Amino acid sequence: YVEYWKSQFPSEDYTFGIPLDYGLGLNLEDSAKSEHFTLTTSQTQTLLREAKQHYGCNVYTLLLAPLYQLMARWSNKSWVVVSHRSHGRDLGNNQMFWDSIGNFAVNFPVGIEVEQNQAWQQTIKEIKDRFNGLPMNGVTFDWVSDQLPSYMYPDANLTPVRANYLGNRSVPAFEGFEFIKEERDRRLSPPGQKRTTLLEFFFSIVDGTVHVGIEYSRNFHNAGTIRQLGQGYLGLIDDLIAQINSKALNLDATRV
Repeated sequence: YVEYWKSQFPSEDYTFGIPLDYGLGLNLEDSAKSEHFTLTTSQTQTLLREAKQHYGCNVYTLLLAPLYQLMARWSNKSWVVVSHRSHGRDLGNNQMFWDSIGNFAVNFPVGIEVEQNQAWQQTIKEIKDRFNGLPMNGVTFDWVSDQLPSYMYPDANLTPVRANYLGNRSVPAFEGFEFIKEERDRRLSPPGQKRTTLLEFFFSIVDGTVHVGIEYSRNFHNAGTIRQLGQGYLGLIDDLIAQINSKALNLDATRV
């Protein structure tokens, strides 16, 4: 496992960085802010149905492809590394531990090449290939951490960007009881605790629509920058979906 991870990031040249607006302090929990974006119901249904079939991948890969392309454009770099938050209960080869008690969550990095104007099919293939090659679905990154170079571990040394797929977060209505929306899916951390990443993209499906949350530190980025990132992500989702619609129109035209 050690050799696998070292082969993915052979030197410090394989680390990834993003532009900063300023440096006003430390990356602490009390500096954290969030911006939220929502796909339309139509966009969500296209992603969950036609897009999965068209691109031959799962929903998480579809959500990651625009993120990797967005980071490539923002950083003006072709090598992009994103860390991924995983529950750590699926080790692959039917080794799953859903009934085990405890917190097994891990973060692991995945880097791919993203060329300018790269086709969606290529970006998706790169992501799929990297994930398919992960030993034990990425949990080994933590297991061998003491044998990895300091530029590689923890994941924040390789990249300041993390993706966190929360899945379906629709909540049934209860009489006399409700969850506080702003507090759901948040880690319980004291205000002075250091955050474990600089930018975290949260993906979830709520009441039939995909929600994207971007958590950041106001000590390093302003809200305007994060809103631009969010709008840029939505624009890339539009383009990914447009490729499907374009193919459908071409097929219809050939049948006429």
